[in-house]
Amino acid sequence: MKLENIIFQGNPIGPEIREFLSRKDLTVPEYAKLSKYLRQIENNRCSKFVVKTKEGNFLSEGVGNILYYNNDSYLIFSFLKSQFTTSNELQPKYWVLPLLNFVSEFSQGSPRLEHPLRINSLDDRVIKFEFDKQIAFIEPLPDYSDRKEHLYNGIGKNKITSVMVGELGDNSIELENLGKWFPFGFLGVLGVATGSEVSASWIEFRSQDGHLVRRVHPSLRVPCFFRGHVAIDELFNIGIGSLLTNFQSISDHLDPLKELYFTAAMENLIKGGLYDLTSEDKLSYIFRGLDGLCEKYNLKANDLRTELEPEQKDKVERIVNDAIELAETRLSSLEKEVRSEGKEHQGDNINAILRKMKQNQPYFDTSYGRAVVRLLHKFHLNDAEVVESYYESNPRWDRRKWIQVLPYYRGKTMHSGYFKFHENANYREDVPRISNHLHDILLRIILKMLDYKGTYHSTVKRIKSTDNVDWVLQDTKASELGY
Repeated sequence: MKLENIIFQGNPIGPEIREFLSRKDLTVPEYAKLSKYLRQIENNRCSKFVVKTKEGNFLSEGVGNILYYNNDSYLIFSFLKSQFTTSNELQPKYWVLPLLNFVSEFSQGSPRLEHPLRINSLDDRVIKFEFDKQIAFIEPLPDYSDRKEHLYNGIGKNKITSVMVGELGDNSIELENLGKWFPFGFLGVLGVATGSEVSASWIEFRSQDGHLVRRVHPSLRVPCFFRGHVAIDELFNIGIGSLLTNFQSISDHLDPLKELYFTAAMENLIKGGLYDLTSEDKLSYIFRGLDGLCEKYNLKANDLRTELEPEQKDKVERIVNDAIELAETRLSSLEKEVRSEGKEHQGDNINAILRKMKQNQPYFDTSYGRAVVRLLHKFHLNDAEVVESYYESNPRWDRRKWIQVLPYYRGKTMHSGYFKFHENANYREDVPRISNHLHDILLRIILKMLDYKGTYHSTVKRIKSTDNVDWVLQDTKASELGY
């Protein structure tokens, strides 16, 4: 192994220092010289790091990608992004993504998939999908069952369980170009399907015969494994392949590297369905997911004037404007009066009230419950009508309607931070019921955004189900939603 090049702020380390860094048998003078040099560069930023070996070259470059610290006579490096290119000069044909924490039943494929990168061609357990109009697949590792059990039993929080393989086509394998075409969004989609965050540590590019050409470490997040709600079970739903295929047709406007709202919605959905979280934690993630989508689609405030006839709209605006102008005049006069009496603190309070009144939007309905209902209607979901009808004939203990229940529980979750289960026995059934229903709503919305046409396992149903995303109709019984 040869340390070829290290550059600090554009200045390369000289050959003598490179030799020192590659050796461990330094003399005392050499050690003193190296220590002095390391102290000089300790506060510099490294912009390039190259190591050459017989098998290939390791490279990391770019300020901010290379971290290091001085440990006496050594520099300890770590890399946020890096790559290793082999010396075999073969042409890359396939990309391979070793998947962290992906757990699936891997239903039996038919017909059997023949591919040069299959791990076990005699095993039919693959998930097939299309990538760039070519066959791609996910296959479990030979010891998949053991790795799965390690995750389930908490022996390990991160395990490579399987590999995803697709064809490279005309795409570039350069690290700086991966964001333009590589399907990083697949990881979030797989998390939605399996109920646990899925990630990867590196990407491999391999030749026609499966030989490694380059391995890239793009600095992906490494989550810990926790079991959650499995939305697409391959034994019952067999839909992960179509989910991945459909995702590509809409990825132009749902690119997770550009559209952070969608990435956040998926992450909140996954965390809101984890089994080991408290009710408060689950609801906090679910509400955050719904909030983000309401904000994305500008549903948090509804202009009440839009449904008024032009004549009535003009009358309402004149009345409101006259009232605001009168109130401003009288409040300003009152403020001057109390300040003239030396009551500055009261004057400040009146001035604050005046400013608040000017900022108020009297024409806009900002009710959280109605914002969520508008979100449901945007995606043609009938849940609000079903539950409201149920509450009309079966009033709640607190007499709240569904659009009032939503802000009530959101306030309890986001502001109080806990429920007093010991004081209110109704919480014991109502909180899980609301949590499961809202999680299922968020799940269906995201599946519709992904243009998913298959079946899924609903959060509100305890046994495995094979429902489509539009299964809730106007005449659906509220009991089917858990009420």
